[in-house]
Amino acid sequence: MNESGNILSYEAVTADSIPTIDLYMDQLTSYLDSVFEKYKVSTDEKILTKTMINNYVKAKLIEKPTKKKYSKEQIMQLIMIYSLKNVMSINEVSDIFKLNSDNCEFEKSICIKEMYNMFIDIQEKVLNESKSEEEQNESINKVETILRLIIKADINKRLAQKMLLDINIADKEK
Repeated sequence: MNESGNILSYEAVTADSIPTIDLYMDQLTSYLDSVFEKYKVSTDEKILTKTMINNYVKAKLIEKPTKKKYSKEQIMQLIMIYSLKNVMSINEVSDIFKLNSDNCEFEKSICIKEMYNMFIDIQEKVLNESKSEEEQNESINKVETILRLIIKADINKRLAQKMLLDINIADKEK
């Protein structure tokens, strides 16, 4: 298998497969490590450390744990944060979560689950598209493939940032 094979063999974690029991911090970090094992770029990559998770709580990106335990909804948010933080700033991730909750008509836990299901659907589609592109790129020069991936990521990031900025500006003008 080629260099990206392990990442592209990652299987998205459905909401139904996330533990229904609340997890203590050590259980949470172990669970997330196992979830993202195939998604890591290198073996020494840190997934989400205790410090990172505590900082997300302090920044109110996720709610404070209840009796030091993290709920299924918080786990969903952390899974999304892990992917989103590699491309967007934590403030931008926060804006995305806020945008979702502002546009949701249900209680917060339902809104999080709806966003998570949308996230997983999109992640699976993008993984499948990337697998197809990977097969096409095998015959192309490695440098050209790397440049294509970087330029595509840059353009997509800029488009997402522009959309968030436009939404934030529109909200402030109201």
